[in-house]
Amino acid sequence: MSRGRGANKPILPSASVDARRRAAAILEVLGGLRTPAQAAEDLGTSLQRYYVLERRAVAGLVSVLDRAEHRRWRGER
Repeated sequence: MSRGRGANKPILPSASVDARRRAAAILEVLGGLRTPAQAAEDLGTSLQRYYVLERRAVAGLVSVLDRAEHRRWRGER
């Protein structure tokens, strides 16, 4: 399936390279492509720190989706 125009453009061009690397590593773990230990090693951090990052990332995702759902329910965009 094609993603359309701009498929190779970064989603958040203002995000740092490190932030994008962390996000990619977390998504790969959640998607089952690698283990948390592998991601932590690739990121050069401890496993404990990886889990902190993962928890913050998932909390941020849920928070944004919750706000989007709330706006949709109220008819806002």
